[in-house]
Amino acid sequence: MSSKEYREHHKWKMEVYEKAGIVPWKNLIVTYDDEDGNINVGIIESEIKNKLI
Repeated sequence: MSSKEYREHHKWKMEVYEKAGIVPWKNLIVTYDDEDGNINVGIIESEIKNKLI
């Protein structure tokens, strides 16, 4: 998310999803890596269990 171009594309993509009825954290799990490119798998697993199972 440090790249302006990436953020702009991401914002556009989220708007397209929402127009199609795909809503973050309702029926789409969105993940982000940190500034070093790491991602917390534990948080993702927890969200999957809480939202889908």
